[in-house]
Amino acid sequence: MWKLVQAHEINEERYDQRRAEVSFEIGDKIYVENGNKLNHSKLNEIRIGPFPVEKKVLETVFEVNVGRNKPDHRLYHVSKMIPFRVIRIDESDC
Repeated sequence: MWKLVQAHEINEERYDQRRAEVSFEIGDKIYVENGNKLNHSKLNEIRIGPFPVEKKVLETVFEVNVGRNKPDHRLYHVSKMIPFRVIRIDESDC
């Protein structure tokens, strides 16, 4: 039994090293993962958006306006949300 506990602790430590805490505020723009990547063809979009965060339901669940009318299709877990970042390219560097 102690080997299971030891293995769990090692795996937890490895997982926590790569984990990044992500938090979103109301009004932030995000991309939403577009379903399971294994069930899509090669040219389908992996993520859709950007969409604004409308409401924080739980610590890890947010309501996002993705243009669907059903309220249950507007709730997304943090693991399915990717922050929207604007990348600016300075023309003098080119």
